[in-house]
Amino acid sequence: MQKYFIIDAIDVLAGYEIQETPERIQTLLTVVDVVCGYPKPTKKGSTTTTANYLIGAYLHVSNARNACRLGAMGFIDTLTAYKIASSNLENALTLLS
Repeated sequence: MQKYFIIDAIDVLAGYEIQETPERIQTLLTVVDVVCGYPKPTKKGSTTTTANYLIGAYLHVSNARNACRLGAMGFIDTLTAYKIASSNLENALTLLS
């Protein structure tokens, strides 16, 4: 299930480099919407141990989401946001594979 959020976000980023800035901003916001449903690795207050790869994947997805937000808000260049998001999404997918 977690992989599908990541795969969908990667699909949204397809063709990003040939888009104009307004389209890029909308794409970044769409990625934020796609990954916002990514589940936390543990529920709040849980005492069970969570596998490190699940925590790592969650953190990579969170980094991708934050980079997209920063790019859409103009705090970082949209191409930089794309590169950060792509790299983190690929790393998360690798951890879950």
